[in-house]
Amino acid sequence: MAPKLYWILASPPARAVVLCAKQLGIELDLIEVDLLNKEQFKPEFLKMNPLHTVPVLDDDGFIVSDSHAIMTYLVSNYRKGSSLYPEDVKQRSLVDQRLYFDSGTLFANHIRVCIPILYKGAKTISPDLLTALTEAYGVLEEYLQNSNYVAGDDLTIADFSIWTTITNSSAYLPAEEDKYPHIASWLKRMEETPNNDLNKSGGDFIRNVFKSILSLVMAPKLYSTILSPCVRAVLLCAKALGVELEIVEVDVVNGDQLKNEFLKLNPQHTVPTLVDDGVVVWDSHAIMIYLAEKYGKENPLYPSDPSKRAIINQRLFFDSGDLFSKSTPIAGMIIFGGVKQIPEKNAKALSEAYGFLEAFLERGKYVAGDAMTIADFSIWTTMTNASCFVPIDEKIYPNITAWMKLMGTLPYQELNAVGGGLFRDLVESSLAKS
Repeated sequence: MAPKLYWILASPPARAVVLCAKQLGIELDLIEVDLLNKEQFKPEFLKMNPLHTVPVLDDDGFIVSDSHAIMTYLVSNYRKGSSLYPEDVKQRSLVDQRLYFDSGTLFANHIRVCIPILYKGAKTISPDLLTALTEAYGVLEEYLQNSNYVAGDDLTIADFSIWTTITNSSAYLPAEEDKYPHIASWLKRMEETPNNDLNKSGGDFIRNVFKSILSLVMAPKLYSTILSPCVRAVLLCAKALGVELEIVEVDVVNGDQLKNEFLKLNPQHTVPTLVDDGVVVWDSHAIMIYLAEKYGKENPLYPSDPSKRAIINQRLFFDSGDLFSKSTPIAGMIIFGGVKQIPEKNAKALSEAYGFLEAFLERGKYVAGDAMTIADFSIWTTMTNASCFVPIDEKIYPNITAWMKLMGTLPYQELNAVGGGLFRDLVESSLAKS
């Protein structure tokens, strides 16, 4: 009589057992368990497995749960000597270690993502959970550096476990080839195994489930450094819109933005850079417009009225082409060029831009009128950094001074205060260097 396997296609551990059995030529009687409708909590199932998990194997009354234990049992009982679970103690211990890595690290972190989404109504994935899973990917990449499979140069049951887990987790965290080249090569090898269609079907199913539950809404990634006024403008905008972002730190001082993986995203090697469900946008002004239009429709931060937008756009271009463009060269001279005194012509040019802003603020409380807009975020963060070079004299710029104080009352103003403070410290330490 064929052993019974209680399973569900969407489950990576369950698929791993089926893939193992097929590779060994063992026929299984597959019994599907409806987890979403909690069949695993019925008394008859709990008698077999008090942990109420799938898969569960019933081999003529002998019950085994946990996919890793089931696969070792199938090999040992039906195909002893198979290279899928080698008898050599050293080789077997390596396979066992990879099985425990899947159970305790890779799959454990994957399931922590799944439970809030599948059972608790969550609509976004916590960045902390993604960070933990990313670290697990990094470990797997190390394992595969010098071997074709996860436990050496031969296919083992550990490959089935980890392959099915990665297939499901790729629904929301793909193992990108430029970041994980060894994982990518291994995945291609696994896809050439005879029963790839089974694993693909399960992966596609869970991918579609995630998409339907999340409605394709996953936290956009923002490549950033808090030192940048442009980055802080986007962070302020996201806070105002209630958009959660996954922050990816870029060490611009040490040149992270010049690495190949970043240049593929943004050839201009600037931060911030936004990645939102495959859409890549850079330049803070463009990013804020994108966020406002996608996530804050009819929001006064970027109103749909053409005349209001025209003023906001003009202020954004003023920041990009005048204020920020006159402040940035000074920062470069001091931080990267070793300049100890700001050239008079640069200070004068920046002061001229201050004069324009002072005039804009004659017309309203905010830079584009009497309502706060995304232009305020851009110009406020730029001015916070620029004031490190040319202080804002309240007597000369009373409107700017009042507006800066007004912006400082925002509930999320600390984002700008912290970044601006760190930037000031960097400027002062650069000036102090002998």
